[in-house]
Amino acid sequence: MGVFNSSPLVGLSDIRSLASVLTQNHRCSTTMQPLGQAPLLGHMYQHEVQPGLFLRINRIRDRVGLHSEALLSPGLKVAMVWKGEARISLAGQSLMLGQNSRFKAMVAALDHPAVFQRQGIKGGIEYSVVLTATPAWLLRRLGHSSALGLFGAPLGQQFPDLPIRIEYWQPSQNLVHKLESLDISSTATSLRLLDLEAVALNLISESLAAIDSPVTHTSFPSQDWTQRLEVLINSGEAGQLSQSQLAQRLGMSLRQLQRRYHREFGAPLGEHLRQRRLRRAYDALTHESISIESAAAIAGYNSAANFATAFRKAYGMTPSACRKQGKM
Repeated sequence: MGVFNSSPLVGLSDIRSLASVLTQNHRCSTTMQPLGQAPLLGHMYQHEVQPGLFLRINRIRDRVGLHSEALLSPGLKVAMVWKGEARISLAGQSLMLGQNSRFKAMVAALDHPAVFQRQGIKGGIEYSVVLTATPAWLLRRLGHSSALGLFGAPLGQQFPDLPIRIEYWQPSQNLVHKLESLDISSTATSLRLLDLEAVALNLISESLAAIDSPVTHTSFPSQDWTQRLEVLINSGEAGQLSQSQLAQRLGMSLRQLQRRYHREFGAPLGEHLRQRRLRRAYDALTHESISIESAAAIAGYNSAANFATAFRKAYGMTPSACRKQGKM
């Protein structure tokens, strides 16, 4: 079962209960001494979605400017802030994540325990998610017990001067929407637990793909997204979407889609989409005798002249000739 606070007031006991699962030596402090009220307002939820894979979701407002410090265990940490901001420090490296920061998310690899600190801001809000994958989960699911190995480091290589590695990344709008829609204010149902597991796996997939981790080349199946892409193209819906919108529909970032597509098919996504749109225009001219302007619109061109140039280059004839050929 997940751990959550049932009251909208988050007390120190709630915070310590959540922190004790994955950290050691957890401490909280504030400028208010003694602390006479619950330091946070909102909800915090934590669940082990798979053995060794923990998802924690926070939707909180800091009432007192709470500072916290703990010792994190080794593993892979993925953090994302989609509303408000979080000021944190990992092994002495200061980080800021949030909607008004340059980046909303980061992924960190720890092969040794590291000190974590959070600098609270009185009145500040933080809607965030933190994913922790233990070495046991990484070995079982990704074939790497070393979190640093997920960043392209050869297994067994030592990093004496680099206790952690941190990379920033940008989550897809689809992932943000899924996190916003989750209800964490009460005991989770079986269906919601499946949603939490899906979100956790999406976080792993997007973050590792964003840093071009070697495991993304083999660990995450490509069939599902390629089939969905084919459906969008064949239905003509892809022709009405920008590449960024198409990536969102497929549940990934634009950079991730472009990289995966090139790796899968050996060609740029944009070129493939252009050729498919031209083919749809060719078929419509041949079999439906539509106007040149309508064919240009199908192919995604605002200019009939530009469409004719691209069409002639692809098929060795003008759109008018193609249309006449279809009438014969």
